Amino acid sequence: MQLSNYSSFPTVLPVIAEDELFLYPFMISPLFLSDEKNIAAAAEAIESNSLVIVCPVKPEHEGERESDSIYDAGVIGSIMRKVVLPDGRIKVLFQGLARGHVIDVLPGEHLRAHVDLIQSASVNELKMDAILEVLREKVRALS
Repeated sequence: MQLSNYSSFPTVLPVIAEDELFLYPFMISPLFLSDEKNIAAAAEAIESNSLVIVCPVKPEHEGERESDSIYDAGVIGSIMRKVVLPDGRIKVLFQGLARGHVIDVLPGEHLRAHVDLIQSASVNELKMDAILEVLREKVRALS
């Protein structure tokens, strides 16, 4: 899966709000959904073959699925598989593709938002290699 297979950004995507979970781009992870709003967001993404953004819930707002209870950054990705569990929960296999920024949340029965990509800053590889080598030397000294 690649972002180029989908519509251009910024775009409107369903939002899955997750407690105590933070994902990274290119990470594949199961998500266990029991909240009706999250299940509806996942169903919309599957039915329309669209991407979804998974955003972590802010501390002290666990269990809430409102726009002000989630962080405005998350991971944009696709739902690869969906399984209905015997206890009523839904298990989806999520593949992260890129970091995303929630511009604004749209009203509705579940969370949907205007989302744009967070562009990665370019890295000076020579400087990064030097920093990593210093770090390795410090770790060796501690051993």
